[in-house]
Amino acid sequence: MISYLRRLSMLACAATLGLGLAAPADAVPLIGVEASGAAFLGLTVGGNNTQVPSGSPTLMLEASGAALGLVDLSGRYMSAFTTGANLMEVVLRKEFSMLPMLSVKPGVGYQGQNVFTTALDHAPMAKLQVVFSPLLSPIWFEGEANVSYPLTYGRPVSGTMLGGYMALLPMMNVGVRYVGYRDLNAPATPNDFGGLQIGLRAAI
Repeated sequence: MISYLRRLSMLACAATLGLGLAAPADAVPLIGVEASGAAFLGLTVGGNNTQVPSGSPTLMLEASGAALGLVDLSGRYMSAFTTGANLMEVVLRKEFSMLPMLSVKPGVGYQGQNVFTTALDHAPMAKLQVVFSPLLSPIWFEGEANVSYPLTYGRPVSGTMLGGYMALLPMMNVGVRYVGYRDLNAPATPNDFGGLQIGLRAAI
């Protein structure tokens, strides 16, 4: 009986010690690494861009990753099915979280596209992403604004995105959003385009 009680006592002590050591680790992401990937199908609903005309379907793929608070990188690829026009963006970001529910990520990067010109055009760009995640809610919101300067096109271009997401599973979200690009110094007929998108995002 004493041996049995001694074993129970030792097991209880080991469990208490294990929980005490494990508790601080629960608040820290696994080795400080975050990653996500997303795929969205869209339909252009406005604008005069001949490369991405109104009514044309699009595919947009996105990926992002962050490690140890030192590197935060995001990428985007869009293709218009009817014309084969493409847009690519790679942005290096820095996260600021002033509130537990709010994340702000300014960044700089590169944009390559043939949606404003028929040949591939290169551009430096600046982007700002804002994410609002209400506590204990399965719904969260995301917004983006960017400005680029395609070197061949010779005029500044802005991009915007606004969307909402709902968690289907702990690491899977379904989202609906609007994505648009606008010629900021357009002549009489601008090359603007924009559309609605629906898709899935997975994150770890």
